[in-house]
Amino acid sequence: MSVKIWPLEFNKEDYIELFKEAVNDDVALNVVSGIKRNNIVKETVKAVKEIAATYKLDYSDIAILYPNKDNKGLRYYIQHWVKMMLGENNIPYAITQEREDGMGVTISNNKGVVVAPIDEIAGLEFKAVILTGLYPCSFAFDGNEHRIKLKDWESVCELREEERAIVEDQIAKIYKAYCRANEVLYVLSDAETGTIIDDIVVSSEEKQIDQYVDSIFDDILKCVAI
Repeated sequence: MSVKIWPLEFNKEDYIELFKEAVNDDVALNVVSGIKRNNIVKETVKAVKEIAATYKLDYSDIAILYPNKDNKGLRYYIQHWVKMMLGENNIPYAITQEREDGMGVTISNNKGVVVAPIDEIAGLEFKAVILTGLYPCSFAFDGNEHRIKLKDWESVCELREEERAIVEDQIAKIYKAYCRANEVLYVLSDAETGTIIDDIVVSSEEKQIDQYVDSIFDDILKCVAI
């Protein structure tokens, strides 16, 4: 897919439009926002089973991606939780590892669901991507590790330059995950309601609705043609 022009300023409308255009029309999109933090892992593994059954994909065709493997300040350990839940459900998983020549990464097990932070899948694409673990992106942290809830777009503009750069980096990671799906993209968000990340996910839900309406319209046209 073609990469869009990245916004030069931290502007809500520009970022929302960027994410709306991030997913090709031929990629099946399923967006769920408002998931409770303590349910995100259960929903993630449920999505793996659903994708494998609905789209007839092997586990090795699916990747579970998240912005960061953990956040100790929030006691949020998405990578560990996902691996543990996959194991409990007898679903094989794979991890990324750096190539011996230092040129990119490889997958450790070609029969399992790929489980990786977004930064570790550079250059890789997958038939299906499950983006999860967005809760920590609801916050920024100051120099004293105090939590700052990103309750609106104006709150980001009030951050110090280094804090704002971290927020923009998190958004860039999420965008990268959107671009890694060739056939199916599930976005499962436990981000705090009303935060900037929640705004981005909700905007993706609008694209999902558009796809659904288009599919109904296509079915109607087929019936008329018959």
